[in-house]
This record gives sequence, structure tokens and C-alpha cells, in this order.
Amino acid sequence: MGCVLKLVYYLTVRDPTRACQTTIIANLFSSSLTTQSLASTSTTTFHSTFQNNHSTANMQFSLAFLAAVLSATSVSAAPTEQAVNMMAAAPQWTIESMQRSCAKDDSSCTWNFKIDTHKGAATACKFVVKGSKASQRNGGPVKCGDYTVTSGWSGQFGPGNGFTTFSVVSSKRQIVWPAYTDKQVQGGKVVKPDQSYAPANLPN
Repeated sequence: MGCVLKLVYYLTVRDPTRACQTTIIANLFSSSLTTQSLASTSTTTFHSTFQNNHSTANMQFSLAFLAAVLSATSVSAAPTEQAVNMMAAAPQWTIESMQRSCAKDDSSCTWNFKIDTHKGAATACKFVVKGSKASQRNGGPVKCGDYTVTSGWSGQFGPGNGFTTFSVVSSKRQIVWPAYTDKQVQGGKVVKPDQSYAPANLPN
């Protein structure tokens, strides 16, 4: 009985919205305790046994009632916010005729390509990276018409498996990330076939 009353007290303190329900339950338990106390003063074994059985029945009913109240008044968890689809409602952008030409001492690399959003004429872009090991350096930002271009090189897959990823951002805050392996652009060859990418919207 004491454990149940502690549970009722805990629920009342931790969740004031259940104060009314728990007060009713507490009164019910109090009545049960009074009945049990009166029964203990009885002079007949039969009457005491009857009251003990009656108290047990009250306890079982009270526990069932408590469970029902808690179930009915439980607060539903707040709905989880849905993920936002950041993909733009636009055709894929095609990076045309990507080519990288590097100096023999790898002190500079020049990338030439066109950005075609299929909403007008393609935009030509010349992207130059200078410095020691230019083929493995980050580059930009460079303005190419309506676009701002940056690049980053990664060797995370080990020697001979490096790649460069570009960030191409339009003035309308749409972006694509074209990527090319060192093997694709080795020796100044033009990448074929052209590669296309779905643009994403930048967050506001």
C-alpha cells in the first residue's frame, strides 16, 4: 500500500496536470485503509477475515483504476519534425568538356569547363590553381558568370586514388558538387562522357 501511495505522490508532484486524478485515487486508498483499520478491531475471526478479503479486493480495484487513469491521461510524444528536401525543382546541371592542364613542375593547374543548367546558353569557366603540388591543392573562389566556383582535393583513398570536388554555386543559391578523379583528368585529357548533377537549394 505504501509503495502505491508513493507512486501517486510522485505522479502528483512530477505532473501537476494529474493532480485531480491522483487525489481521487488517494481518497480511494484512504477509504481502504480506514476499512482495514476498523476490521482489525473486530472480535470475530470471521469478520476480520471478511474485511481483509474486502480490503484486498479494494486494493486490486484501486491498482486497476490507477493503471486506467495513467493510461488515459498519458501525454502523447511531440510529433517528430519531417526532414526538409533540399533538392531544387530544376533540371540537372551538366559540366561539359571538363579538362585539367598542369605545368610540368606541378606549380599550376588550369581547369576549363562549361556549366550548362539547360535553361539557356552554357557558361564557360576557367579555373586556375597555383602553388606547390597544384594538382593536389584547394582552389578558388573564382567567378564564372553567374556562378562562384571553389575546389578541394582529397587523397583519402590512398596513393593514386585522389580526386577533386568542385562547388558550383549560382546567384540563385543553388549548388552542385562535380567530382573528378586524378585518373580522369590525367595528361590534360577531356572527360568523356560529360557528367550531370542534380542541384540543391542552399538553406536561407
